[in-house]
Order: sequence, then C-alpha cells, then structure tokens
Amino acid sequence: MHHYSTRDFDPSLSIGFLVRRCASLLSMVGEAAFESEPLPLAGFVVLACLRKKSPLSPSELSTKTGYDMGGLTRVVDALERAGLVKRERGRDDRRSVQIAITAPGTRQARRWLRCCNDCWNGCKSTSRCVRVR
Repeated sequence: MHHYSTRDFDPSLSIGFLVRRCASLLSMVGEAAFESEPLPLAGFVVLACLRKKSPLSPSELSTKTGYDMGGLTRVVDALERAGLVKRERGRDDRRSVQIAITAPGTRQARRWLRCCNDCWNGCKSTSRCVRVR
C-alpha cells in the first residue's frame, strides 16, 4: 500500500518533513533549557558522547554527534578553553589527535545531564513545549 500519491501529496505531512520538524522543535527546547549555561547545547552533546567513550578522534566524534568537522572544532575549542576536554596525541600514531573528556568535563556532563533530563521529561507535557512555536 502506498501512502503518497502525486494527486494529494502534502509535503507538510510527509515523514521526512515531520521528522525534521520534530528535530527542529527538540533542538529549540534543548537550546532554551541551556540558554543560562556558559556553553550551548552542542557542548553538552559532545561531553555526553565523550562521557560514554573517551578519547575519540574528531571524525568519530563528528559521526556520533552529527556535527560537521568545522562546527565540531568550534565546540571542542570552547570546551577545551573551559577545561572540560583536552586534545591528546594518538597512542599508536602521534600524528593523530584524540579528544578526551577531563574530570571537570565529566562532572559538568553529569550536571548538564540532569538539566537535559528535566527538559525532556518536561516535554512529556505538551503545554511545556508549546512555548517554542
């Protein structure tokens, strides 16, 4: 059974549009939850990935976060200035760079995780998420 036809196709009801819209709304909710933090939501996403496995190469981290290399570099630079991550030379190949979470970064990730959990748990109520429209 086909769900789309040229006769009555509505792009705003397509699965691609709806998934993208959900991602956009969740991003806006997340950014709002982090607006009082010294670093943006993207910093939390990087720390959360590194909290699970550290160190990671920039390309591994880019794949896990979905950030392009340029955007990832800016986020990692900010996290490094804040002392939350550090760049290390690769163990097997000194030419390579690995990004590792620091002890303060692990503590910050845990704190931000509570903030993020509160944000997403609050979204179970649609009235809380309506503000971002």
